[in-house]
Amino acid sequence: MPCMPRVARHWQLSKRTKPQKGRLFAFISESGEMAHKPIKQALEAIFLKSGLKKARSYNHRWSSMEDKALYILAKFDGATQDIFTGYYNMLSQNGLIGSQTKGIPYHFTLGSRSVDCELQTIIDFEKICSNTSSFKISLAYLGLFGLNVLFISPNMNFELLGLQSSFFPDSGYGCHSWAPHATLLIDEPEIIQKAVPIVAENFTPFKGEIESVALYEFFPMRLICDFSLNRA
Repeated sequence: MPCMPRVARHWQLSKRTKPQKGRLFAFISESGEMAHKPIKQALEAIFLKSGLKKARSYNHRWSSMEDKALYILAKFDGATQDIFTGYYNMLSQNGLIGSQTKGIPYHFTLGSRSVDCELQTIIDFEKICSNTSSFKISLAYLGLFGLNVLFISPNMNFELLGLQSSFFPDSGYGCHSWAPHATLLIDEPEIIQKAVPIVAENFTPFKGEIESVALYEFFPMRLICDFSLNRA
């Protein structure tokens, strides 16, 4: 199904306002008219079906599409987040802060889409996440992209590959170019070279769990929606 156009200027569910099933808040097009009926109905159907229980947040703002993209992130459980934070704390205590995006949970980026696909991607989220269970993953080794990015990578399993393929079925065409990784540090080569032995000397493979999938827009960072996977 082709991506639907971005027609909404603002749609926000406030935590201070108890949402009603199927109700759209300030769903207004750029011209000030209500959004096209088929799109409005499609979005209402998502929330009628889910009852707003699985989508923890949704925030839609009309903004410039230049230099922006949507990113789909597979997020770890809380215990795994704590392990990643512990490794990063080792770096920060040595003055290695990095330029990676702050204030975002550790994750695997499954891929990106055009901002034009925002509404269609939300519909895909509801369908895919409601039929996908959380799963375990082994975080097995450290890796580098050049000398600018230090990350932790998993041993690939069918569950992770299947989740990524659900959103991006044509990725790779048999020669898969997606490299799942959770970034620890992005910086200049001389900083990365200092960081590697600090993490490597303390690193032990560990198991984590993918428990939710989130949709973000960058940049600036905007969390659009966050869906929990079914409990395994």
